[in-house]
Amino acid sequence: MNLRIVKAYLLTKQFKHFRTYKSTTWAGKFHKAWTHQITYSKIDSMKDVAKMLRQYEELILNWFRARKQINNGITEGFNLNVKLAMRKAREFRSFDVAEIALFHQLCNLPRLSFNHQFWGCFTLSSKK
Repeated sequence: MNLRIVKAYLLTKQFKHFRTYKSTTWAGKFHKAWTHQITYSKIDSMKDVAKMLRQYEELILNWFRARKQINNGITEGFNLNVKLAMRKAREFRSFDVAEIALFHQLCNLPRLSFNHQFWGCFTLSSKK
């Protein structure tokens, strides 16, 4: 059995404990210690993860500052609406028209009303 694979597995299991902290201070200390431990390991792919986590440390700790009240549902709903609007706008010839359709879908903008309605003004008979 490969010792590096076992070590990587144990380190990922250890990181799952990170979410259980209630204090931002203790979560920050755990985060620094865990990334420090990964940095001096011989697992290159885990080093890349640790480097990324260190870059976004303050943003990650914001989750603890908000006392875990941040919900991802709003973002997911917005993403679904964007996908639906872009699916409807697939047949538009330019990006500008697709962008306007996206604004109408997401912002509930009113539809434009035209001054003239062409379908009612033409008659088939020649009487005046």
